[in-house]
Amino acid sequence: MGFLDRLRGRNQEEADHVSSLDAATAAAGSDPSLFNVEASSNTLPSSSAGSNAFDIQAQDTSRLYNPYEGLAAVSRREGVPQFRLPQQPEFLFIEDATRLRLNQLLNTSGKLGRANGNSLGALGLMFAATESFGNYMSDGVVPSEVVTLAAGASAGALYRSVRGPRQAGAAAAVGALGAGALILARKTISRGL
Repeated sequence: MGFLDRLRGRNQEEADHVSSLDAATAAAGSDPSLFNVEASSNTLPSSSAGSNAFDIQAQDTSRLYNPYEGLAAVSRREGVPQFRLPQQPEFLFIEDATRLRLNQLLNTSGKLGRANGNSLGALGLMFAATESFGNYMSDGVVPSEVVTLAAGASAGALYRSVRGPRQAGAAAAVGALGAGALILARKTISRGL
């Protein structure tokens, strides 16, 4: 037993085992720090005591995992961390799966939000421009509610005009409904103030 073994806290049996392994690997002509050829007994037998196949707590289908298994320089130490891993793939990395799902949700909502925000911004700009132009051209002769309805219909028709006349007509109807809702909101807000 050497000086470093005493510092590391190895007992006599471990030191003899390590020296016999070192002698065997030296005789084989390989580097002792690369691989450990001894069989690992870190697996635990799984118990099937649970009656329900979906009850994770009742079934112990986990095994001990040593991340340093196979490395002779590290795996001979005492106190090597071993992790208990389940064998079902859906329960292997729950935290990572949750983080990935949340990231996917944020990315998808950001992508859809940008596209919808740009569309609504362009539609709002068309509505504001046509309403302002209608008020300028009517010079107060036509009531402002009619101008707002016409601006909503024309903005919707202009927005969907590249998809054909049927789509433009449907968008004009939706734009007129939106302009009607805007007129009702303006009257409600101005009455309350």
